[in-house]
Amino acid sequence: QLNEDIHKFSKAVDLSDENFANGQSGIAMAYKLFIMKQVVANKERKFKKGLQRRLELICNYLNFRGASLNYLDVSIKFERNEPVDEALKVTTALQLNGFVSKETALSALPSSIVPDVNAEIEKLADEADAYTGSEFLNETEVTSDDRQTESD
Repeated sequence: QLNEDIHKFSKAVDLSDENFANGQSGIAMAYKLFIMKQVVANKERKFKKGLQRRLELICNYLNFRGASLNYLDVSIKFERNEPVDEALKVTTALQLNGFVSKETALSALPSSIVPDVNAEIEKLADEADAYTGSEFLNETEVTSDDRQTESD
């Protein structure tokens, strides 16, 4: 009973519950985690506000000592450690191919696969340019008859 009350009042999902991930889809699990994500977003917002205030005080102190700093130049970014279904994202990107631009399709991929979309597009263009003038495209197709002749 105490365990249930702790999870209920803290709005945290009981991950050890046998009904939590018992054959449910990713979307069903995401709905169960939704309230907890809202709590995390509120805490993240308050923490960011506190960090910005602390940076403002530090910059004001250093500016008083002769530095020229602006606390707004510092960007605060939080990375959540959430499991990502990379296979689903790759499948989605493949299905988008031909319907949207390459940039949009590549941006659907997780950053662990394609960290910089623009750099990846440049690499694809460089590869296409490298193969355009190469001997690779000028080779004739090898047929099964050619293979038999070579082995004889």
